[in-house]
Amino acid sequence: MKPLFYYLSIWRHKPNLEQSDPWVRFAGMFKDDPLFEEFVEYMAVYRRELDAEMADNEATSQETPST
Repeated sequence: MKPLFYYLSIWRHKPNLEQSDPWVRFAGMFKDDPLFEEFVEYMAVYRRELDAEMADNEATSQETPST
């Protein structure tokens, strides 16, 4: 069994989650926003467009021999 001061030192040095990760305070801020799902879908569509554009650029660069 570990001595009491061991457990007290762990408890005392336990990091505050909000201090260790500054984004924690924003968690859940859009949970009741009716437009958030639409926003997320627009982001996904845009990301797929960018991914397709990057794939096209990569395919084009592999077809063209570099000098």
